[in-house]
Amino acid sequence: MRVLMTGITGTCNKQVMQNLVRCTLQECKLQWDPQDEISKKVISSHELEDHLPTDIISFLDSPDERLRTGWWMQAFEEVMAKISHLQASHVILGMHMTYKRHGSISCPSNWGYLASAFQPDVVVTLIDDVHDIWSRVVARDRTRHSGSYLRLREILDWRSCETLLCDKAADYFTKELGKKCENVVVAVKSPAIMLFRLLFKASRPRIYASYPITHTRHHAQRRAEIDQYRNNLHERFAVFDPLAIDEKVSAIVFECEHGKDSLKGALPATVDSATTIQVDRTGENCRWPLSRTDLLLAYDASAYPVELSAAEVHEASQDVDRQIRARDFRFISQADAVAAYKPWYKGSISQGVTQELSHAMQAGKGTFQLQPPDRSSFGDSPFTGDSLGPRVESMQELLEALENLNISREDAF
Repeated sequence: MRVLMTGITGTCNKQVMQNLVRCTLQECKLQWDPQDEISKKVISSHELEDHLPTDIISFLDSPDERLRTGWWMQAFEEVMAKISHLQASHVILGMHMTYKRHGSISCPSNWGYLASAFQPDVVVTLIDDVHDIWSRVVARDRTRHSGSYLRLREILDWRSCETLLCDKAADYFTKELGKKCENVVVAVKSPAIMLFRLLFKASRPRIYASYPITHTRHHAQRRAEIDQYRNNLHERFAVFDPLAIDEKVSAIVFECEHGKDSLKGALPATVDSATTIQVDRTGENCRWPLSRTDLLLAYDASAYPVELSAAEVHEASQDVDRQIRARDFRFISQADAVAAYKPWYKGSISQGVTQELSHAMQAGKGTFQLQPPDRSSFGDSPFTGDSLGPRVESMQELLEALENLNISREDAF
């Protein structure tokens, strides 16, 4: 298996690759040890940027596109020589498909060489919360003094560009290599076992976990109920989890401080260039808490609270909403089925869950609804019956139904 792992700056490709390698070796009953010859023959990971003949700032600031491309080729050749020497059964190559510097985006990679020399089986595009990407870029610039600064909206734009170019690259690899190569978008706050199953245990079903978020976010007991549901799925499947990336929180904090609907229309009079908001990991208006410790990228509690420009949050809010919808629909397109938890929750129909079920059905995906047996609580909505997929009444029934999905993919191990 040859994996091309991409993502914009701040997604921490190297740490993600290392955690994936550790998870893979653990599943193979091996210990992670960089000096162990057996483990190195099973799986290896390589970061292309580590082999650039110059520092990253000089690389980005060079006005000569041909020189940057030449440096990229030199790094790629060094990586391929190392890969050829190690001869691991499975190889992960980490790189940025695109770079952004001073308002310009560049793509120095040579897809022809990637196809002919590396021959990727799959592209994985990593994504993370926009506020965390912003925070890492700012923290890194304090030590590098590179003069880098990205507004929240610039980060969102760059992420879209990176994903689009990776889609195009995957299509190119498919055509050149004569085998299907897909670009899979994965959030770095997903469990490492999720990506292991997706890549190496492909016969395991890919499930999109759908559940009410708006009706549950601000209630600890309801969050615990949702987390139990998510964990039950994560224990058995490769799960695309919408809360592995939780970018709505900055808008929630903004409206809490400046009034409902304050994100609509012009910037409120209460906000100026110095006004900030804080995204925290605790409290009423916080990022959805992450209790798991086995993530692709460890949840860094010390990085919180993240202090953001209120004007930037306002500027990016509509783009965030659009990307949430597009991203969740993309996750569904990457899944085999959608497993929905309580579309009818506490007397209210979840519009998000029903839209996701409807989209999945239109895309030809399997859909399942876990709804308790008290049918008197369903109301008269046409979306609360079986029109959006079969309904089961217990978690065990749901797990059994998902296990019975017909999956034709083969395992790499």
